[in-house]
Amino acid sequence: MSQHAGIPLAPLANRLAAVVRAERERDGEVATALAGPRASGRLVASLPVAGIALGVLLGVSPLTVLLGTRAGALCLVVGLALDLAGLAWINRLTEVADNRDAGMRDRKEAAYSQPPQGPSR
Repeated sequence: MSQHAGIPLAPLANRLAAVVRAERERDGEVATALAGPRASGRLVASLPVAGIALGVLLGVSPLTVLLGTRAGALCLVVGLALDLAGLAWINRLTEVADNRDAGMRDRKEAAYSQPPQGPSR
């Protein structure tokens, strides 16, 4: 194709390699930027379990209250539902941010892959 079109192949290959390197670097930056929110979400979601464990270690017996009383069971169900909703929310936010970056990259690739359009005659 290079000989047929008269285009030197080396500059084109170098440019393509630079684009691929830049995309890999951007993917790493996005993954690094989203690692903090994902880790924070997991940490916050684990805090209720840590609180129950701490209560057991202190001898307060929170499981007796949570599983043995009607109010405790209601608090347990509501707490679990809110905890799972929070995890789902964090996961959705990070997925949207990750997909948004991929969508921006796809639009750029589409723009580069289209031939330049000159004035029509």
